Amino acid sequence: MLKDAIKLLAEFGLVDGNTLPDSTPGHMYQFRSCEPHLIVPAPGMKTVITGFLKDNGYVVKPVGSMLKISNLKLLKD
Repeated sequence: MLKDAIKLLAEFGLVDGNTLPDSTPGHMYQFRSCEPHLIVPAPGMKTVITGFLKDNGYVVKPVGSMLKISNLKLLKD
């Protein structure tokens, strides 16, 4: 599920900082992903990322500065 969410965000042009070298400055990416189902948005990107994910069937719950995601389709089954 996390991989699908990352792929979706990439389609919108948002970059996962985990795909870049550690020396990459923070302004070069919009979020970092973290297992099991966490997205850590860069400053100013929390609302944008939450909106993209919710619009595409994910349940998004804020956990401090992170977003915990689950797939609405899986919850209904």
